[in-house]
Amino acid sequence: MSSAKSYEAPLQCLHGERPNCCMCRFRSLTNAFFRDAMGFLLMFDLCNEQSFINIQSWLSQLQTYSYCESPDIVLCGNKSDLTEARVVDSHRAAELADSYGYAYCSIC
Repeated sequence: MSSAKSYEAPLQCLHGERPNCCMCRFRSLTNAFFRDAMGFLLMFDLCNEQSFINIQSWLSQLQTYSYCESPDIVLCGNKSDLTEARVVDSHRAAELADSYGYAYCSIC
């Protein structure tokens, strides 16, 4: 069982007109944000398998561009209230987080 941690931090959100467009449109900007951050909240859509798969890419980006040697990272699945449309279950997401030693949470 994972130990619970409490986090309090200002968040900077980047999004575009489409769910996945920020990954390409704001690549250089996100890399600049990675450099100064000591913690990350990686959000993914529990109703979108590709969103969950993209976590690996984001983690790779964090390892490449983060100046902090071991930043605090929390994986967070959103849209947990849409049970009918859900394709990523909590157990699977929590296992991924545990495999990296990260915390996991889900939100509506």
